[in-house]
Amino acid sequence: HLVRARSGHGAMQLATGIQESLNSIHSAMTLKSKKDTHHESERSSLRNSLNLGNTHAAVYADSKAIKAKVKERMEAPPPYDVRNYYKDKGCCQAVARNEIFENLTLGVISLNALWISLEIDLNKAPTLLDAHPVIIVIENLFCLYFFVEWILRFGAFQYKRDCLKDYWFLFD
Repeated sequence: HLVRARSGHGAMQLATGIQESLNSIHSAMTLKSKKDTHHESERSSLRNSLNLGNTHAAVYADSKAIKAKVKERMEAPPPYDVRNYYKDKGCCQAVARNEIFENLTLGVISLNALWISLEIDLNKAPTLLDAHPVIIVIENLFCLYFFVEWILRFGAFQYKRDCLKDYWFLFD
């Protein structure tokens, strides 16, 4: 309709085209509404003849509870924390949960990174056995600390198989 109105002359023809378009949209919506009302009345009479009453209430008795469960499942899971897999009692879990131990480990990791950069420049020996004794001692001290840290963290797990769920532990 609008194409025909635009191709003609004058605002009156444009207004007539728009009015015809609106009338056809309105009649289509009215027809759909009548069909929906007709189908609902058929369903209602069928329900009454079968003595079903309000089936929506029986099937969806507690829609608010269902919505709450769906919403709960859709929410993001709690953030991963390895401490959830640790024992509740014991020496290893107490040390592994300790904030000082965590910070000390981060400090040792940082020092080790600095040491590696220094050792690359200072150590010209092809193997660690050929290196200066100070370099050998420092390398072994870092190795000892990381081994003890690994043993303490492994001992902290309630179920030892849970250590396979912690990617940092696997990396260590």
